[in-house]
Amino acid sequence: MSNVRRPMQVRVFREACCAQDDQMGPLESTYRISSEATLKDLVEEIVESRFLQYSSSHIAMLGEVGRSGVGVVKVFSPYYCDGKEAQFLVPPEQRLGSLIGENALSFRFRFVFD
Repeated sequence: MSNVRRPMQVRVFREACCAQDDQMGPLESTYRISSEATLKDLVEEIVESRFLQYSSSHIAMLGEVGRSGVGVVKVFSPYYCDGKEAQFLVPPEQRLGSLIGENALSFRFRFVFD
């Protein structure tokens, strides 16, 4: 048995921000990330990749795990919410393996008031 850390593959889905985005996509992506990675590491990678899309009426997304839809992070548009950092609903240093396991991470538009 080896102590080699294998990368995880995390499937990420997102809702479209408008009809054109719904047609053009992509609305699904897979991120290869270290099995030692944290939720914060994954969210930073997703944000940097610009996979999440926003519009003037859809400026915040809630990241939810699995079918149960447990919210773990709120992510904000860098254009409409200049400089607003992600808000974690669980400890950001939590390891992905224990948090997500075999589930996908889905980003949905929700009314987010702060």
